Amino acid sequence: DSLHGATEVSGDIVDLCAMKYNPDKYMDMIFCMNQDAASIPTNWEKCAADSKLDSANIKACYEGAEGKQLLSESIKKSNAAQASGSPTMFIGGKDYNGGRDELSFQRAICAYLPGNPECAGIPVCATGAVRHRVRLGAPVDGLGSGA
Repeated sequence: DSLHGATEVSGDIVDLCAMKYNPDKYMDMIFCMNQDAASIPTNWEKCAADSKLDSANIKACYEGAEGKQLLSESIKKSNAAQASGSPTMFIGGKDYNGGRDELSFQRAICAYLPGNPECAGIPVCATGAVRHRVRLGAPVDGLGSGA
């Protein structure tokens, strides 16, 4: 069973097949598919082509017994990890229960990967990042007049 029905199961199968046959680029296809999530799984072929993935192997896997086998294996791994929600995330082998925003994910991943150059410049604290509505010529939060 799936939280979101048969289309989610089909989308999961095509994702697993893409992961098997295109391990370095499958996320490009998944990101593309998620741009129009209501069209999953029917949008996979266009997204595979746009991402320059091996569509023939993905299609054979998705439409055949191999895709169902990959899904069965994935479910077994999820059960073994005690994944219980959507999404269940593990970072560094530990269940992640932090914020679900981009900055929270970045911080958690970078805490696991200290010194990684991709983590340079990620703010330590977002509370100092205040957004102001600015109108030309109007005072900005009591800081004087904007010019």
